[in-house]
Amino acid sequence: PGRFVCSASGVLGTNLLPTQAKRASSKKSSVCRGLSSPTRRSAVRVLALSLDELKKTAGAPIECKAAVAWEARKPLDVTTVKVDPPGPGEVRIKIVATALCHTDSYTLDGDDPEGLFPCILGHEAAGIVESVGEGVTSVQPGDHVIPCYQAYCGDCKFCRHPRSNLCVSVRSFTGKGVMRSDGKSRFTANGKPLYHFMGTSTFSEYTVVHEESVAKIDRSAPLDRSLASGPSASR
Repeated sequence: PGRFVCSASGVLGTNLLPTQAKRASSKKSSVCRGLSSPTRRSAVRVLALSLDELKKTAGAPIECKAAVAWEARKPLDVTTVKVDPPGPGEVRIKIVATALCHTDSYTLDGDDPEGLFPCILGHEAAGIVESVGEGVTSVQPGDHVIPCYQAYCGDCKFCRHPRSNLCVSVRSFTGKGVMRSDGKSRFTANGKPLYHFMGTSTFSEYTVVHEESVAKIDRSAPLDRSLASGPSASR
């Protein structure tokens, strides 16, 4: 209740709590200048994708819409991007619902010292696994998932610690906006590579993340309400 939600195939990145919307608009955030008005949750269409539909795109690049941040302090550009297939240990997700966090605005406004451009922002979302790369075992096509900006491998000293999951398995790569398997991005637009953001980049109809950055959720959980679980699971 009280939450604005959009589908990723509609208006990207406008899932704002009323307090967030008020705060962001009062600061004339670059994020808000680049997005359309918020759409209520009833506008979300949760897509029930069959395995046959998923197989049609598996292994091939996908062209879709994404909100691209070409540079700091400029409005987001909703444009066509190419999303490559997942590499080893990676998962490609069809984003069904995504949200806007102040961290996205903080980065786009040029205040984040680690901000990289051009990139695809967004780190609160929920979606459906479209395909998986070699070696992925924790999820499969058709699974409902949330991308997590803080990974969890279960093996490093941080993951084994009872009070912390500050996983180091992919952090050095997500901090550089690239994937671990080859040090490259899975996004391009106009022939130019786009950096990943926080290992998630959910302001896109499709995204590619590391397996360690995916949490499977129950199919009965509404995707438009589950997206807020990502940051919680990452802490």
